[in-house]
Amino acid sequence: MTEKTIKRIVCYGDSNTFGFDPRDGGRYDRGHRWPEVMQDLLGDGFEVINAGFNGRTIATVIYPNYYGSGKDFFTTSMTGRAPVDLLILMLGSNDCIRSDSPEQIAAHMETLIQKALTGPWWRKGPQILLAAPVEVAGGRTPAEPFFAGVFRHGDRSHA
Repeated sequence: MTEKTIKRIVCYGDSNTFGFDPRDGGRYDRGHRWPEVMQDLLGDGFEVINAGFNGRTIATVIYPNYYGSGKDFFTTSMTGRAPVDLLILMLGSNDCIRSDSPEQIAAHMETLIQKALTGPWWRKGPQILLAAPVEVAGGRTPAEPFFAGVFRHGDRSHA
């Protein structure tokens, strides 16, 4: 395999992507972080990059003196990882914590997607996958109804 034949996937997200472990404030081991599990499942021929960061929102800074929002740090993060074949965006959980409305979150995500689509980091052309938080421990997530509102708004935006 060469650099030119390996498919590069960037997983850009928050602590759910990073692998934050709320039990001790550390990080889950490699075998429990979804980007690394994906890497193991895909195997050779793919490079899966975990670009998750604790506390990241789509567009609003939660913590002062932090690295900024996902939108603010996006260009720097992507430029350092070029060339990219697929971008997986998994953001929105911290926006829910901030009590942003589904419409606000969808609008912020639309802005981030537009930024992603026009960047110079793509190997062949933009390929973006939006991922929502999954069920935790077999139950519904507290944010599930909220994300349903975001998806409804997104469907209207792209109709």
